[in-house]
Amino acid sequence: VAVRWLQNTVEGLRREMKEMAMSLNTSATLAEKQRTLATLTLLKSDVRSMEHRMDGVKVDWERNAALIQQLRRDVDELRLRTQESAAGQQ
Repeated sequence: VAVRWLQNTVEGLRREMKEMAMSLNTSATLAEKQRTLATLTLLKSDVRSMEHRMDGVKVDWERNAALIQQLRRDVDELRLRTQESAAGQQ
């Protein structure tokens, strides 16, 4: 009788230990999931921020490209005037 009781008790303890291990594993998994979700949220925020910055860079680039084109036209016009002036003085 005592051996049977001891076997049942040991089996019960094994089941409890297995359940506890599964519970701890589940808790660890949930904690890891929360950390991963938090990291993902931060990454999404970083991506949105970078997209916003890139929009600003694109606007700046387009503005600079237009300014360079205008400067080239101005230089071409000054060259032409200088040539015309030089030709007129001859």
